[in-house]
Amino acid sequence: MSDCILIRQYPCQSGAVLGRISLNNVRAINALTQEMVDVMQLALDDFAQRDDIVAVLIDGEGEKGFCAGGDIRAMYQAAQNNLGGPAVEAEWFFEREYRLNFTMHNYPKPLIAYAHGILMGGGMGLFEPCDYHIVTPSTRIAMPEIAIALYPDVGASYFMPKWPHGSGYFLALTGATINARDALDLNLADCFMPDASQSLLIQELCAALPVSVSHTAVENCLERLSLPFEEAPAAQITPHLALIEDIVNRDNLNDTIEGIAELRNSEDPWLQKAAHLMQAGSPLSIVWTYQQFRRCEGLGLADCLRAEMILSTNTVRHPEFSEGVRALIIDKDKQPKWQFASVEDVSEVYIAAFFEPPWTHNPLHDL
Repeated sequence: MSDCILIRQYPCQSGAVLGRISLNNVRAINALTQEMVDVMQLALDDFAQRDDIVAVLIDGEGEKGFCAGGDIRAMYQAAQNNLGGPAVEAEWFFEREYRLNFTMHNYPKPLIAYAHGILMGGGMGLFEPCDYHIVTPSTRIAMPEIAIALYPDVGASYFMPKWPHGSGYFLALTGATINARDALDLNLADCFMPDASQSLLIQELCAALPVSVSHTAVENCLERLSLPFEEAPAAQITPHLALIEDIVNRDNLNDTIEGIAELRNSEDPWLQKAAHLMQAGSPLSIVWTYQQFRRCEGLGLADCLRAEMILSTNTVRHPEFSEGVRALIIDKDKQPKWQFASVEDVSEVYIAAFFEPPWTHNPLHDL
């Protein structure tokens, strides 16, 4: 198996076994490669079939974070290899990654996510489907795809519109970062533990897990280990949820964007930064994101992932994506030359093409 994924097993006092899958691409803050996705899929499939495995812990190696997202450099290179045409390797990655997301959402055994440090993009596709979500004082969560002309995928079209008070829309349209207390307040996480407490968690789980699958045993264990939420860092988004809900619920995207832009004059530094992040992002990407979320509201997970497969394929083939990655990651000049100056400049006819399938059969038709 790949060194970028560590697969371990821990015997429990009951005779059962706790499985553990650790992301180990430490130099890239555990950014997901194609090989990592495939190894995780194989490991989860194996654990699901084994009677002795009663729960699975998913975490990340290294001090910097759980997962910084997907391997954007590899996607960029795939797009450069065939400008304007199929980005074969990137599109294959999307298909495999979304299948992994689907597997995790429908997993037959308790999945426990321990997410310290950076948790972004594709990392949320691993964290959100789990049954139990642990955050720590260092946790920083963001979906910053507008900065590189993508959009929040990995099932985000399914789960982010459900986040309370329009927070999912706001975080997607700005790329703003939230902390552990925000995640707890928004019910994105349900357990707060110290950093570097995986060993204690494993020890307690191995003492508590019975010989058969038991969500109650996991819940009781996490409840014993969880610190009071009041010990988490001060909330950033929570104090502003009423304002955010008002802005997101405006009649159209242009009005919502105007409301977010006005936050640059706020006295709150977090709101100011959110406004500046949105204004620096790709206007085309902002429209992609908003339209995708609206189109997917009320759909089931499989339909959302199929819709994401369409949009991701079309966006990675578009030069806006390559320009965003060039400016932020390749040349690092942070001066992207976006195709449109503002959201208002993106016409309905232009944007509609991105939601049209580029192939006869959706690669995820069988989900």
